[in-house]
Amino acid sequence: WLVKAEPAEYSISDFEKDTITEWDGVRNHQAKNNLRKMRKGQRVLYYESNPARGTRPGVVGRCTVEREDYPDPTQFDSKHAYYDSKSTEEKPRWACVDLRFGARLARRVTIDELREQMPECGLFRFPRLSVVPLRE
Repeated sequence: WLVKAEPAEYSISDFEKDTITEWDGVRNHQAKNNLRKMRKGQRVLYYESNPARGTRPGVVGRCTVEREDYPDPTQFDSKHAYYDSKSTEEKPRWACVDLRFGARLARRVTIDELREQMPECGLFRFPRLSVVPLRE
């Protein structure tokens, strides 16, 4: 799996400090379906999509699925940016998973390198998705 994050919102440093994070706020149905397919212990690459000026987007870390999908609590919080008035506790529309930090990569693997080495990667077929499957 590959998950994408905006470092200004949640960076690899934040993730390393937290150790385990709730991967919430996914509001795309295809990405949500991908979340629901994730299984405990599966490996995940952590991708920063809009890094600091002058830095290319790329994979900066690795992690594992700690907890399989469950209802995203942000959908029920009317004060939260990811609130969804159509979701109910009985019939939630959105899911999240918990991810456990693994390690930072020794260096950023840039989008250009990924495109060259993995041209069929879901990252390039579905660039708007924040959660994409990868092949071993």
